[in-house]
Amino acid sequence: MDNSCSLGVAGSTLGCMSTRSLPPELRSVPFRTSTASALGVPDGCLYGVGAHKVTHGVLALQAPGAALADQARAMQLALPEEGAFSHVTAARLHGLPLPAWLEQRPGLDVCTPSAMVRRRRPGWIGHRGAESRVIVDVAGVRTIDVVDTWIDLAGLMVGRRPVLSHHDLVVTGDEVLGRVLGRLNVARGSRKAFRPHLDAELVAAAYAIIDATIDAKVRPRGKRALLTARDRIRAGVKSPQESRARLVLVDAGFPEPLINVPIHHPAGDFLGEGDLVWLAERVVAEYQGRHHADPARASHDEVRNRGLRDEQWDVHPLWAEDLWPGVRRRQFLLRLALALGLDLSTVTLS
Repeated sequence: MDNSCSLGVAGSTLGCMSTRSLPPELRSVPFRTSTASALGVPDGCLYGVGAHKVTHGVLALQAPGAALADQARAMQLALPEEGAFSHVTAARLHGLPLPAWLEQRPGLDVCTPSAMVRRRRPGWIGHRGAESRVIVDVAGVRTIDVVDTWIDLAGLMVGRRPVLSHHDLVVTGDEVLGRVLGRLNVARGSRKAFRPHLDAELVAAAYAIIDATIDAKVRPRGKRALLTARDRIRAGVKSPQESRARLVLVDAGFPEPLINVPIHHPAGDFLGEGDLVWLAERVVAEYQGRHHADPARASHDEVRNRGLRDEQWDVHPLWAEDLWPGVRRRQFLLRLALALGLDLSTVTLS
């Protein structure tokens, strides 16, 4: 390969030994080799300045960054226009909660139209059916929308090696329901609700969008698991661990709590917002995430909890370790069951 070649662009002769001699379109972003050829830049010049091969037919003067969005933006140059990133890759691009092992899974999920010949490339995990999914732009990357992505994730619960659990799918579904609810609330303009998850009409509309998307699918992979998870997703959840806490409690036989509801004094004064609330029993379970360890936040929490207890509310702080199988979970479940006045024979404390 001759690295000292020259190239003609717009009637001028440019040396190939410096990136400054290349057209601006090729300097800062990944590009197709066909684009370079159309600009009059031969392959020899590209490799002569140290261009990196992203995949077949796609080069970059600098290797794509480690961030998923950077890798996807480079790799999508090899995608057909009708294709998009899907499944785990789409979930990660959208910032949906996933188990840690899926966050680190190598490879990019690529969805192309069913009628198109499947393209196989190193690092691609191929899927079909892009024509039946909504495609949106996420940081410059063509990505399957959150609702279709959640439905696709149900397929990871079936087969010889499932990589997603029922709780995992519900946790992600809670977030997806919240995203849909947020969109609907924004669309209301001046009628936006301060706490949209408490607006029954708005929540029903969000569920209806998810249900319509599911109904439009023809035999989606993992449909039974998907429908079971659909029945357990809830609006108003603020963190994945809140979802997991609710699922652990309900699976143990506790009544379904209300989620992130405001609690008021009989006189009308606002006392606080409870994570998991049983109104009739005046019991609250408060999940304590990492941010609750901050001194200022801990002080705020303590003042709020004192106010609730002064008004005869029973407040139970809940930590991640209280959700793990073992002594701490048994002790927490027992305390909460007694506070709620449950028949212990109906509660699974293990």
